[in-house]
Amino acid sequence: MLVGVLVGFGFLTKMLQAFLVLPAFAAVWLLAAPVGIGRRARDLLVAGVAMVVSAGWWVLVVDLWPAGSRPYIGGSQTNSVLELVLGYNGLGRLTGAEVGSVVPGQMGGAGGSWGPTGLTRLFTGSYGGDASWLLPAALVLLGTLLWWTRREPRTDRTRAAALAWGGWLVVTALVFSLMAGIFHSYYQIALAPAIGALVGIGAVQLWRRRTELAARIVLAVVLAGTVVWAFVLLNAAGWQQWLAWTVLVAGSAGAASLLGVHRIGRRARACVITVAVVAALAAPTGWSVATAATPHTGASRPPARRTRGWAAFLACARAAAPTAAAGAGWPGDARRRSR
Repeated sequence: MLVGVLVGFGFLTKMLQAFLVLPAFAAVWLLAAPVGIGRRARDLLVAGVAMVVSAGWWVLVVDLWPAGSRPYIGGSQTNSVLELVLGYNGLGRLTGAEVGSVVPGQMGGAGGSWGPTGLTRLFTGSYGGDASWLLPAALVLLGTLLWWTRREPRTDRTRAAALAWGGWLVVTALVFSLMAGIFHSYYQIALAPAIGALVGIGAVQLWRRRTELAARIVLAVVLAGTVVWAFVLLNAAGWQQWLAWTVLVAGSAGAASLLGVHRIGRRARACVITVAVVAALAAPTGWSVATAATPHTGASRPPARRTRGWAAFLACARAAAPTAAAGAGWPGDARRRSR
C-alpha cells in the first residue's frame, strides 16, 4: 500500500512518467513475494487501489470544479487535467502527437526537435554523456544475475532485486529510446537509481565468487567495457583528453589483473584492480562535478555540462563546495526566486 501511495504521489509530480516502474514492481511482487498466490494477487489489488486514490484525487477535484472558477490547466486545450494526463503529458509523449506542444509539428520517429529515436538513442549525441556511463555495465550485470539465480527458489531476494531494478531500467530506457514526443535530457535521471543498484549488486555478487573463472571473466568484461565506453564519450566530447587515456590504461590493467594475466602478488593485484575501479568512475564523477558547479539558466532543467581544460575543471571543483554550502547556484533556485 505504501508503494502504491508513493507512486501515486509521483504521478502528481510527473504524471505518467511515474508509472514506468509499475511493470517491474507488480511482476516482482507476483513472482517473489513470500506468500501464497491468492495473498499476492489481493495485496497487489490493494496497492493498485491505493495508487489510484493517491494519484487521482487531485485530477477528480480539478475536473469536477467548475471550469470558469479554476485556474487554466497549462498544456491542455480544453482546461482539463484528464486531457493533460492522457495527451500532452501522457501518451502524446510516446507517439509525438502532442496537441499544444512547445514545438508543434516537429516530432517524429525519424528525428525532429528531440533527436532521432531508436535503441541507440541514449548512447548517442549529447544523451550519451548524461546517463550512459555505466548503462552497459548495468545491463551485462543484470543478465549475469538473472542467469546465476535461475535455479534459486521463487522467493530468492537477489533475483527479486535484479528483476525489480532491471525491470525499472529496461522499461524506462526503452520508453526514453523510442518515445517520439518531448524528451528533455534531464529525464534520464530516472535511470540513475536502477543503474546504481544493478552495478552495486552485480559487482558485489561477482566479487564474492571471484574464485570462479566465469565470475572473473564477467568482472573483467564489465570493467573493460566501462573504461572503453568512458574513453569513447570523453573523446567524443573533446573533454579532458588526459583523463580519457588514463581511464583506458588503468582500467585495462585492472581487467587484465582480474583474469590473472599479470603474474603479480595478491596485494599488488588488489591495488591494480582498485585503481582500475577508481579510473572507471573518474570520468562520470568529473562530469558530475562540472555540471553541479556550473551556473545554469533557462526554462528546462540542465543537461550534463563539460568544462574544457584542466584549470577550468579544477575551478569548477573548488567552486562546488562553497556553492552548495551557500545554497545558491543550484538549478532552479534563480527561477524560484524570480517567481
